[in-house]
Amino acid sequence: MGIWTNFKSWTREILIGIAQEMSDSGHHSENLSACTPKIVKNPGKYSKDILGRKGEELGTKYLMDLNYKILYQNIKFPSCEFDLIAEDPKTNEIVMVEIKTRRSDHFCAPEEEVDQRRVKKMVDAAYEYVRWSRQYNCNLRFDIISILWPDNKEPQINHLIGAIDPRSL
Repeated sequence: MGIWTNFKSWTREILIGIAQEMSDSGHHSENLSACTPKIVKNPGKYSKDILGRKGEELGTKYLMDLNYKILYQNIKFPSCEFDLIAEDPKTNEIVMVEIKTRRSDHFCAPEEEVDQRRVKKMVDAAYEYVRWSRQYNCNLRFDIISILWPDNKEPQINHLIGAIDPRSL
């Protein structure tokens, strides 16, 4: 039954697309808009992007509660994007933060998603940040905030301070 429902939905979307193209190109159609249903794309309340965004908001609030100064959020460099760049009030280090949020750790913990390729990109982007900000004498640190957020449960936050050692590359 599920396959048939998907097939019908897919076929309906193709037919609607063809009808809209014909209408846009000036082909005659009798009251086409009256019989054309609206396709509403709902990402769902637990989609990956929404979960990631909520995790980033929670990670930001977590660091702010620890009196970190948030310098930048979602700042993009040619190498990669940082979720956060913050300043640790205790050490005055500039902290490059990667936030990983998952519903479960069935396959791996959220922080294990940061692989060597991602680490290399983060280190390259950190050097780009130093050049861009002209903070040549700053101390940099790479943290990971790992958030495990199962359905209908409170999130578990794990702050891995200095999780990435750029000298390990």
